[in-house]
Amino acid sequence: MIRPATPEDMPELLRMGRAFFAATAFGEIGFEEDEARATLTLLAERGILLVAEQNGLCGMAGALVFPFYFNLSHLTAQELFWWVDPRARQSGQGAELLAALEAAARARGAKSLTMIALDEIDGPRVAELYRRNGYAPSERNFIKVF
Repeated sequence: MIRPATPEDMPELLRMGRAFFAATAFGEIGFEEDEARATLTLLAERGILLVAEQNGLCGMAGALVFPFYFNLSHLTAQELFWWVDPRARQSGQGAELLAALEAAARARGAKSLTMIALDEIDGPRVAELYRRNGYAPSERNFIKVF
């Protein structure tokens, strides 16, 4: 089941946030729990924050909706994170979260949604899921922490 996150979900959202963060190249930046809590609260209030439940919370997705920078009349959504616990992968929860994220973005007026894939975590499988759902490759992100 996919649903909007509630304040009661915060401990599990933070747990999954730490797991997501550890899987990225952001590790050198540092995970600050108070700031993560503030960001999650802001997303729940003003953005999109969804959770997946299957024998407890097992996934989450967060996104922002804003005017596209080269065409301000086009609202777009940008995924900030999309995470399914390893124990729940291959269960369909990721695809359900993606569909719910798209619906939530559309409900807020977005005409597009940009998704990111972590190459190290099922990169080819996730890229294929995106393609099957109508996404086209646009850019590839790199980070350098200094």
